[in-house]
Amino acid sequence: MSVTLRRSRRKAPQAPTLAELKQGALKTAERLGPYAETARDTAAERLVEARKWAAPRLEDAAQAVQETVAPRVSSALAATAQRVEPVQKEAKKRGRAVAKALKGQQQKKRRRWPIALLFFALGGLIGAAVATARSSATPLPPSGLDEAVDGNGPAESDTPVNGRFSAR
Repeated sequence: MSVTLRRSRRKAPQAPTLAELKQGALKTAERLGPYAETARDTAAERLVEARKWAAPRLEDAAQAVQETVAPRVSSALAATAQRVEPVQKEAKKRGRAVAKALKGQQQKKRRRWPIALLFFALGGLIGAAVATARSSATPLPPSGLDEAVDGNGPAESDTPVNGRFSAR
């Protein structure tokens, strides 16, 4: 007889029945039950201790994040938004140009030189008006001649007026 035939004739071990499994589980539960109860009680006590230990540290960490990290993150986000904004405007402008090009339309170029020329001419006119107003105004007499005109001082003197001697 061959070896393979002998193996096939052997009886395979049978699986335990449901009743046997149930009975083994009950015996294990009776044996390990007290250990499970003490483990549960110990775990509950240690959880309370861990919460007492962690609560103040979490509050300190939250306060530190609010005072140090949050302002830095906020300023970094604001700076990034400012840097991104011009890029978004340019992208929108280019996107519109591409859409018009795909439709076969041409984008009209906006010429700004007429506006600049208008403001340049307006500034020139204002400058000319100011110059004309200044030249047509009556000039004020020099400060040294005020006394001679009022009669309070000598009409002719040898004292210099505006750095010059009066002529006799």
